[in-house]
Amino acid sequence: MGRKAKCTVEEKRKAVEDYINGLRSVAEIMSDYSIKSSRSVRNWLAAYQHHGEIALHPSSRNSNYSSDFKAMVVEKHMNGEASVTDLCALYEIKAHKTLQDWILLYRA
Repeated sequence: MGRKAKCTVEEKRKAVEDYINGLRSVAEIMSDYSIKSSRSVRNWLAAYQHHGEIALHPSSRNSNYSSDFKAMVVEKHMNGEASVTDLCALYEIKAHKTLQDWILLYRA
């Protein structure tokens, strides 16, 4: 069974470009697309800035990450090299919660 995205790739691209060009705020984009969290829009923005429009396409399957990869990304965050948002965008980790969970496990 496939995943159903709330917004189309075109809607996401338009929202991101409008924000970048100062035409709409995050709050306006959230209202226009009935999005409950600003995190979604900010994730689109960061992903778009790192990887272009391709990053706005939905994933058709779950991602698998190696232990080494998880440790490397968590270390970058713990060393202050990048924020959770930037690391998720850079390494195409779709959910903030995924990386936040890795960080919690690392600290435990």
